[in-house]
Amino acid sequence: MPKCLIVGFAKCGTYALKSFLSLHPSIVCAENETQFFSRFYHKGFDWYKQQMPLSSEHQITLEKTPSYVESKLALRRIHAFNSSMKLIVIVRNPVIRLQSSYAHFMSKNKNRKMNITFKEWCGDNKSIAQRMDLSSYFVDIYSLFRRDQVLVLSEEDLEVDPLRVMQEVETFIGLNHSFTKGIFVFNFKKGFFCFNTSNSKFRDISSEIKVDPITVESCPFLTPLSFDDPYMSGRPCQSTPLSSFFDVLVLCSGHLAKLDDSTLCCCYRFSSSLVIPGRGNRFYLSMEAENEP
Repeated sequence: MPKCLIVGFAKCGTYALKSFLSLHPSIVCAENETQFFSRFYHKGFDWYKQQMPLSSEHQITLEKTPSYVESKLALRRIHAFNSSMKLIVIVRNPVIRLQSSYAHFMSKNKNRKMNITFKEWCGDNKSIAQRMDLSSYFVDIYSLFRRDQVLVLSEEDLEVDPLRVMQEVETFIGLNHSFTKGIFVFNFKKGFFCFNTSNSKFRDISSEIKVDPITVESCPFLTPLSFDDPYMSGRPCQSTPLSSFFDVLVLCSGHLAKLDDSTLCCCYRFSSSLVIPGRGNRFYLSMEAENEP
């Protein structure tokens, strides 16, 4: 049975991560997303066990279902199943994640000849905020699992430096490092690293789906911010100046807002922050906020 789960987020590189991990001699991965703790819990643990690959006593079984992180009930079921379960969560630039989700949606519905623009698919600002706000999900995770049971990764890091990320996962799971530089090759056509095997199932659908740049530009840009949050998933962070939208995204209570020093516009006041390391000095920042009287 699994001792580690990739629980989210969708369109953040979870498939790539699982594919890389499946090459590790001490890891076996369930082939499909079982969705056991979210959709098929009623089928019982015997059914769940049947979805797992055969493994030796020296191997760790891993399963990936990105929807788990979005279900508080699924997280509670996971904790009841194994309170020592290790969870891996991958985050991504929220706007790029939106674009990826839209591309996936259009690709799946290509035969239906749907003519839905990116703006129409996103909906209004409130819908966009709800899609992009990850803070509540982390609150749910950390209310059940210790910080040392949760590894937060960045899709951008996985894309540009997969070796370092995979070795970080090995350490988190408690395995010796088996990944070496030779196992990753840069695919110039796709523009990112792939594992060195002829069995890759990656498809390039981004070139087929068009995203209106005006819609992307209409997403709110943020003014520079300096903050000091000493811990995120057990990692020390220094006070870091952040600038431009692609360095930090702020989401508060389902609303998008701009920053002015430490104050949120739109009658919201900064109360606490959740910092997720990204590539270089890029961070995603989700904030809880309180209504001003």
